[in-house]
Amino acid sequence: MTVRADLTANGTPIDDVPLVVLLGGQRLGQAEPSTGTLATCVTIPASVPAGERTLRVRLPFEERVLAGVSAATTVTVVEVDPELALTATRTGERQLTVDGVLEANGDAVANESIQLRADGSPIATTTTDETGSFDTSVIVSESIADGTVPVTAIYDGTGSNLGATRAATTVEFPAGSETAAPSWAWICLAAVAVGALVGVAYLIRRSSAPPPPTRPAESAVPAAEPRPSPEPAPPPLLEPATDRLVSGRPNAAITACYAALRERLAARIDASSALTHWEFHHRCLAQTDDDVDEALQTVTEGYERARFDPAGVSESEAEAVLEHAEQLYETTDVGSTPASADD
Repeated sequence: MTVRADLTANGTPIDDVPLVVLLGGQRLGQAEPSTGTLATCVTIPASVPAGERTLRVRLPFEERVLAGVSAATTVTVVEVDPELALTATRTGERQLTVDGVLEANGDAVANESIQLRADGSPIATTTTDETGSFDTSVIVSESIADGTVPVTAIYDGTGSNLGATRAATTVEFPAGSETAAPSWAWICLAAVAVGALVGVAYLIRRSSAPPPPTRPAESAVPAAEPRPSPEPAPPPLLEPATDRLVSGRPNAAITACYAALRERLAARIDASSALTHWEFHHRCLAQTDDDVDEALQTVTEGYERARFDPAGVSESEAEAVLEHAEQLYETTDVGSTPASADD
């Protein structure tokens, strides 16, 4: 929106003073007039509700040669239809990493609440950052994490000039097992038992038979050289983090990586999901005898920067964090020997 205002004193144009632009009581910006005329372009934030609003230009002076003054008019703020994108990935047995972006007319919409639902049930509420993006990890209940689960992000637009919108996707969870085995399972079990009995009888009969005559030694055949082992694939639960890094999203990669690693470590120590990332870090160090301090410190610091530092992390920094995470992930004895209370 372009705002124009004239500032004079006794008919003389006034320059080099700050004029503040407000809409609906919210400050939109500040600019200085040139030859007594202010002409500036301001962006209307989503937090200004749609409808008739007061546009005001104010000279915020007090006890100066120039007294404070303001002028106002009425403008109509039109509701805009936003666009919401959503991605959800399973990073654990019942854990999801959900991320997306909220935009309006191609511009990022910051500081707006997004409600997340799984199979129609609310699971979390998150907030868009200065780029309009959101990224969070959630744990769904056992009753929901079964088969194909719809995941929905909802923006209701309350108190803004944006309309309501939503986006949806699906996530695949392992199907839950039934409490009673079906009839075909018993048939298979019986067949396995019969096969085992036949095998035992054959071994007994063969052990009682006379040994076969010895044959002349055959010419030695040179053993084939062993084939080189293929490059190890990344741990399955770290694949979503690798995919995000390849697609140029280092912050989302570290968030997914930390969620998967934390779930693996939490299964080996006495830790609840309510712990902060640093509380969880200290709990891990207290309950393991392994030398994981440096790698766990790197992953935790990387997660903190990716989640809470506006500058985020670079792709090279994210690669280093993922390398340390893979080292920790593959350390099977992490937390297997808890330290005693006297340590």
